[in-house]
Amino acid sequence: MLQFRNRSAVIAVIFGALGAVGLPGCAADPPDGPTIANLVDFHIDLSSTPVHVGSNKFVIRDEGGVEHELIGFKIDGPVADLPLTADGNLDEEQMTNVTDGPNLAPGAEDARTIELTTAGTYLLVCNLPGHFKHGMYTVVTLP
Repeated sequence: MLQFRNRSAVIAVIFGALGAVGLPGCAADPPDGPTIANLVDFHIDLSSTPVHVGSNKFVIRDEGGVEHELIGFKIDGPVADLPLTADGNLDEEQMTNVTDGPNLAPGAEDARTIELTTAGTYLLVCNLPGHFKHGMYTVVTLP
């Protein structure tokens, strides 16, 4: 059996070695690369790149079979309580917009920076006719 005189030094060496090789979930934050938003009929998939308060780079891809858009709103309550138009789409005029961009044809892509200026809840949505009603949105909450 090995005996060590200075356990603190041994522990520091072990943790230093583990940090050098990296452990899943224990590494430093990934670089501030873009968040990928895949727009698919009828949902939005975000990559694992963290979204944070401040400037966020997004690459938005329409991977569906129809035209889509990605717009974003700061929201203060549940999605079920958001204002709707008579035809069931989000009433954008009554909401706080944080990003808007072009409608994307299938296979098209857009890159933009989205400013999320405060902690809270944000809704990323495709609000083309009928898409919100079909569940084409995702909610991001920032601490």
